[in-house]
Amino acid sequence: MSREVADAGEREVVVYATGLVVCSVCASADMDADAVEAAVNAVSPTGISSEWQCSSDPVFATGEPQPGPCDRLPETRRHWLMEC
Repeated sequence: MSREVADAGEREVVVYATGLVVCSVCASADMDADAVEAAVNAVSPTGISSEWQCSSDPVFATGEPQPGPCDRLPETRRHWLMEC
């Protein structure tokens, strides 16, 4: 896990892994998909014409559910897979 997630605290979203067309995000558990998308696009725009959207995949590549509980702060944060 990246330092950003460990230090997330009260920050709304933290992008902790980024690929060409996907990223993984740690977000406050009280956020819905629309709120996560808006926050991620505000803090880490794609730089292309399409914006980040929550993936419809039910699991991460590791087989963990998505969105799923954060391994460090499961009561207050969730991990989301995003794609553009």
